Amino acid sequence: AWAVASQAGIQPGWVVLDPMVGRGGILIEAALSVCPSAIYFGTDMDERQLEGATDNVASAGLRERVQLMHADATRHPMKSGSVDAIVTDLPFGKKHARADNDELYPKLFAEFRRLLKPGGVLVALTTLRQVVTEVVALDDGWEPRERRQVFVGGLKAYMYTVRKRP
Repeated sequence: AWAVASQAGIQPGWVVLDPMVGRGGILIEAALSVCPSAIYFGTDMDERQLEGATDNVASAGLRERVQLMHADATRHPMKSGSVDAIVTDLPFGKKHARADNDELYPKLFAEFRRLLKPGGVLVALTTLRQVVTEVVALDDGWEPRERRQVFVGGLKAYMYTVRKRP
């Protein structure tokens, strides 16, 4: 979680979103360790995950700095161009994999691009290297920055950093 948050280069006053917040780990790390003076939002469409995130944010003493809400990441309620950075753990692995990730990822990346300000950064963690590589290559709105291999729970994953072209 810390690696994803720190890779985004979060600055004071930035609006930072995790649109699939899960239990809140990435935003908690960002708010505690990376940049305490940014503005953090986390959303998830799974109410149980949001309940866990709410508990974890409260336990970390971040209730005032991390706002959580129910939302679908493919149809997000935030305004276009309102986010400086998106940090997220995309669905993958045995527990969270979806049969439709080949269709889901392009929808997510299109929505992420809509949400980001020009020059905004996306840091996404996934095991689906080829899917993300193709999604980014086929959309000239993205500027690839870095792909770093990491291990998550014994799985070989990739942390992608891309920038929305100005």
